[in-house]
Amino acid sequence: MDRMNDPDYYYKLRLDSTEAIATRFRPKVGRTLSEKRWRDAFDQNGCVDMSKVLIRIQKGGVHPLIRGEVWEFLLGCFNPNSSNAERAALRKSRRQQYFKMKSECQTMDSAVGSGEVLILPRINEDGSPVENEPQREIDEENHLNGNMEPVGMDSGSFHTEPQDENISDFVYSAKQVHTDYMVHNPAAKRHSTDHEESVQSQERIAAVNGELAVGYEEDSGGMIETATMDDGELLDALQAKRREVNAMFVQDKKVIQWRLVLHQVGLDVVRTDRALQFYEKPEHLAKLWDILAVYAWIDPDIGYCQGMSDLCSPMVVLFSNEADAFWCFERLMNRLRENFRCTEHSVGVQKQLANLGSVIHAVDPKLHQHLDDLGGGNYIFAFRMVMVLFRREFSFADSLYLWEMIWALEYGPQLISSLKEPVIPEQHGGGGLRQEIKSALTGKRRKALYQLGKFQRQIFKYGFSNAHNIPFVVFCAAGIFELQRARLQEAPGIDDIVKVLNDITGKLDAKKACKEALKIHKKYLLKANKTVEEYMMDFALH
Repeated sequence: MDRMNDPDYYYKLRLDSTEAIATRFRPKVGRTLSEKRWRDAFDQNGCVDMSKVLIRIQKGGVHPLIRGEVWEFLLGCFNPNSSNAERAALRKSRRQQYFKMKSECQTMDSAVGSGEVLILPRINEDGSPVENEPQREIDEENHLNGNMEPVGMDSGSFHTEPQDENISDFVYSAKQVHTDYMVHNPAAKRHSTDHEESVQSQERIAAVNGELAVGYEEDSGGMIETATMDDGELLDALQAKRREVNAMFVQDKKVIQWRLVLHQVGLDVVRTDRALQFYEKPEHLAKLWDILAVYAWIDPDIGYCQGMSDLCSPMVVLFSNEADAFWCFERLMNRLRENFRCTEHSVGVQKQLANLGSVIHAVDPKLHQHLDDLGGGNYIFAFRMVMVLFRREFSFADSLYLWEMIWALEYGPQLISSLKEPVIPEQHGGGGLRQEIKSALTGKRRKALYQLGKFQRQIFKYGFSNAHNIPFVVFCAAGIFELQRARLQEAPGIDDIVKVLNDITGKLDAKKACKEALKIHKKYLLKANKTVEEYMMDFALH
């Protein structure tokens, strides 16, 4: 085989790796989006005809040589109607923005941008520096088997450290402890009573704002104020300063919680895609860690959770520029971030697992009933598939192939929003809806529809209600279940279900999985339309 058409040539594996999964994807002439076909899709102004691009990707994926720049369009980093000059300006602006955010992170922890990958905590939960960094033990099997525990910014520490000989070279010792925001931080040492909190706030005010010339004395009634200004001016000044101090407290707490997750990020980074030669170089690991650290800072509601490193790693491999890799990862997380939102009572991905249950129940009620009878009606055994987009079920190269096919099939939600209102009147459902679409989408509007991926076009053709809110990855998972239906139906218990799903690792064909997913999606939409039509007829009779 020509090495230029061999995916493993671009994503070389370590010679000593025992974890590699064989790659099934091969670029095919006439089907895969080649570099020539990609260049031909641009007009003289630099705008891209996505209809030509999407068809090629859906047929045979993207050639590894151009994968990075194609992904920037698939993920929405760039508008296909933008010009070359507009994209160049936007890229420059984003790079500047990223390095500004990274510089902000560097002021809070010196490890960011240093080439280090932290795997040991540098501060305690109260913000004080760790004096004697203890050695910790990594539960390797927990990560490798996909038992991913969410570790958001409010969770406890993940007490682990690499012991496996394959990653022992990637253990980095922390250098000096960076104490910015910590030692002087009253927010980390606040007492629980309102009175003590007030005293601390007043002391902070006096320390940072001597020009107010305000002194404080305590008596049995609380605080007595003495000042050189009148009471009204004093009150206004104190209230303004209190707001400033409260903001500082909030900021300091945010910094502490961000710094507490940095070593957790590192623990995952040194175990991510370790079969690749690419990550034998420490600078590549450091780039992955830096991107995840910056993201955790700018999105504190989500922070960092296990699994994010699996989603970010391909971006680091594809893009030599760190900022470009970051923005592609940010666009991907924009789609997936709710899966990682954790509360005391739930994990965000449970919504997608519930969607999976709804789809299986609609298209294969017998299989759903069997799984439910075994106690698997919550579909928790599909957690890993949905959470990290099948990274563990496919080889590295095959998972990239699957991702780009998914994104090509899903492409165009903004266009759907612009067309939806005038095309689909609320009074129509089922067959009437489909006829309305056929008559409305003519000329330019019909041509515009082919700027969408096939998954989105099926929603137009057969869709109704909130079906468009279920992402294609859910239908991919349902497709895999259907492909394994016979074995799943025979499984006598949940452990056997898990074994069946573990056994398919490396044995799946990405394109076949997408084809099956499209079939299930169509069937699901038709079922939904039928339900709507029956409801409307019943409503009319009454």
